[in-house]
Amino acid sequence: MSSITAGLSKLPLAKIIDIWGRPQGIALMTFFWVIGFVMMAATTNVEMYAAAQVFSLVGYVLSPFLGVACQQQQLCPFYRPGAC
Repeated sequence: MSSITAGLSKLPLAKIIDIWGRPQGIALMTFFWVIGFVMMAATTNVEMYAAAQVFSLVGYVLSPFLGVACQQQQLCPFYRPGAC
């Protein structure tokens, strides 16, 4: 169930990232990821663990998506277009 929710959250969160920007999107994904792991650490029942799994997977699934979407100039401060 958590992987289905994480997979379905890609499109709405990608639209949010498109509107807000990539740095804010990375902060949002990190927030979801951290909240998921804090909930996992503090869980007392199975339902809370399932909710924590959803939060952590939503944050984790979109992290590689943001990394691929970044331009070369943002990844390397010493990038020179004619050097490669």
